Amino acid sequence: GPAAGIAGALFHENVTDGIFIEVGGTSADCSVIRRGRPQLRPARIGGHRTLLRTLDVRTLAVAGGSLAHVVHGAVVAVGPRSAHIAGYRYASFCDVTTIAGARVAIEDGIAALADAGGGIAITPTCAANALGLVPETAFAHGDAEAARLACARVGEALGLGGDALARAILERATATLKGAIDELIADYELERATVVLVGGGGGAAALIPFAAHALGFEHRIARNAEVISPLGVALALVRDTVERTIVDPAPADLVRIRREAIDAAI
Repeated sequence: GPAAGIAGALFHENVTDGIFIEVGGTSADCSVIRRGRPQLRPARIGGHRTLLRTLDVRTLAVAGGSLAHVVHGAVVAVGPRSAHIAGYRYASFCDVTTIAGARVAIEDGIAALADAGGGIAITPTCAANALGLVPETAFAHGDAEAARLACARVGEALGLGGDALARAILERATATLKGAIDELIADYELERATVVLVGGGGGAAALIPFAAHALGFEHRIARNAEVISPLGVALALVRDTVERTIVDPAPADLVRIRREAIDAAI
């Protein structure tokens, strides 16, 4: 979950200052790390503040696999539905032959194609691949030619060019991220000019480079971004405490107690 991603940012990526955004297929978790520490805030339940302090993570319903909603030829929203939950394939993870043989299927306002195997969505990951923004080493890297063809075919049906559709999808996704980023900057009084966006999660390269450039921030993608959460779990500090009362303890007693604590943690 969100805590695991932050742990990965701290212990694996060694983030000391920045806004960490973990981008999956369905949602993006945004949080602030200052001087090597994650930020906390009182938890809210039903709008009421509690005395329980929790990690301040702002979860957004936009990510690498979000579905693009179109109305009258314009992209009006990206998310909250995702290709994963709706059963769509990503155009960028199909081959060109599949895209060429599919039919344009803009149903329920979703920018997509379809073939005998079901729906093929134009996600932010597809848009970023179509525009050549995803590095080859990134987990979100797909077939750029297939993504461009899919954008071109759906864009033509909407009265847009392929590049225009791809940019509209990423711009709409960026607008959603901007709201959370602006809130975090204001809430923690960050210097906007020095803010760095650090992307984690499998969808990071699909959203963070475009968003950072559009919003004027420096950025980087975390090492092993696609597995940043399990790395965080593996590297997170595990503690246990063992208490014993011993009169005049010998060195062997201290070794034995230390061993008990280590075994308990393991």
